[in-house]
Amino acid sequence: MVCPRCGAALEKSAYNGRIGFVCPERHGIAMTLGAVRALCGSRELVNLLWHKSGDPNSGGNAPCPVCGKPMSKVTLDVEGQPLELDICRRCQEVWFDPNELETLPPPPAVPEPEELPQAAREVLALEQIKNIRVRINDNRPCTNSVEAKARLFDFLTGNVGVEYDMGTIENPLQYLVAVLGLPFEADAPPLRRLPFVTWTLIFGCIAVGALTFPDLDMYVKEWGFIPAEFTRKGGATWVTSMFLHGGLVHLVGNMYFLWVFGDNVEDELGKLNYLGFILLSGFSATLLYLCLKSGSTIPCVGASGFIAGIIAMYAVLYPGVTIMIAFRRFFSYRMVAIPAWLVFVLWAFFQLVMAYLSYGSKNGGVAYAAHLGGAIPGLVCGFIMRYIRARRAEEFDL
Repeated sequence: MVCPRCGAALEKSAYNGRIGFVCPERHGIAMTLGAVRALCGSRELVNLLWHKSGDPNSGGNAPCPVCGKPMSKVTLDVEGQPLELDICRRCQEVWFDPNELETLPPPPAVPEPEELPQAAREVLALEQIKNIRVRINDNRPCTNSVEAKARLFDFLTGNVGVEYDMGTIENPLQYLVAVLGLPFEADAPPLRRLPFVTWTLIFGCIAVGALTFPDLDMYVKEWGFIPAEFTRKGGATWVTSMFLHGGLVHLVGNMYFLWVFGDNVEDELGKLNYLGFILLSGFSATLLYLCLKSGSTIPCVGASGFIAGIIAMYAVLYPGVTIMIAFRRFFSYRMVAIPAWLVFVLWAFFQLVMAYLSYGSKNGGVAYAAHLGGAIPGLVCGFIMRYIRARRAEEFDL
């Protein structure tokens, strides 16, 4: 955008909370018609400005700051004083020379709301808490951080609204998942795009499993990651080990968690960034396992490393999402609602304890250290994304 008076590039600015573009040589400011309508206290004046700009006989030859075509010159009567403005009907841009914008009638002042008495504020707060309790008891998902904190408070204090009957689950797939003891999202964040990368990874791991399960030991020894031989195959085992699994249960469990949490993380990062993040988490998981088990000759396989990074980022980006977990009580099941961030904290604590207990073991088993290594990039990248979100929100508010 350029100044119609001197041709200098306009600079973004703000006037009474509305975006404008000012000339660095102080020749004026360009604003959209919508911004002018919001700033002006007389809509009739703005409507008259737009109506007159359509007159083919309106003079003016100043170029539009956006398209460069001649703008229409319109003369308005503001409180008995003539006001000449340049307006482009194509771009809906209005040009104000110095001191012209200030002559517009300001919008009427909004009266300050009267402060409620303390007793009234207490009644409203109690009513809000009551509504939150009703939502929790009805097994409705949390919709904001206030409800998430209330649900966490109930969980920690043992109040009502924490446990739910299995009959409240309407989705048959979620019912099956709950019976198997796996967690699921009660109020999953909506997706803006289809998670093709997550689906491709799941399909790829299943395909690799179908090809390798008939002779699994051979493939694991050949393409699994061995810390004592971390450079074999030209370092290719750092990648191939991510797609191999030690059995059907290992494969199904990993793919389930990738399916539940991967779609939202992919939606947040975008496909290419998401793929790069998966590789980063997988390499980080393998690197930490290498540092702690550098002399081991036991192959390490599985997608758990980069899935741990996905779970960690999910917990940081969506801490208030309700995760439902079923617990068996004799012959019945009860559902417990836990916020996503607390699920991750409990999971990380368990991984840390098990990694410590299995540190000196020379036998095979679960690579807990790899899980922690994969979660580190998830936490770091998650907090970076939260910072980017906050900055975008501030810019939007401005």
